[in-house]
Amino acid sequence: MTVQAIVYTAQPEQWRALVAALGMAALGESSDKWEEHAAHGLLAIHGAEADSGKAGNTEVHLLVDDLDGLIRTLGTGGFAHSMEDSEGVGRVVVAHDA
Repeated sequence: MTVQAIVYTAQPEQWRALVAALGMAALGESSDKWEEHAAHGLLAIHGAEADSGKAGNTEVHLLVDDLDGLIRTLGTGGFAHSMEDSEGVGRVVVAHDA
């Protein structure tokens, strides 16, 4: 399992400076819209307008090799979840707050 945090920010340059100082390596090309950096997990920086309602928010994603196994584990543990198709990503399981 890999933990990926997605930071939505109106200040991507400051986040780039932080990840560089932390020694994270950029994966692929960087832009003000999207970029990823890796070390012992993934940190994605997603540009967002300051007044968008997204800026300042962070999402945490758990990337797994066995999506069906994750679904079984969530069901066995009694966690509410749903399936979604995410453009450019594929099937995604969303675990819901209790």
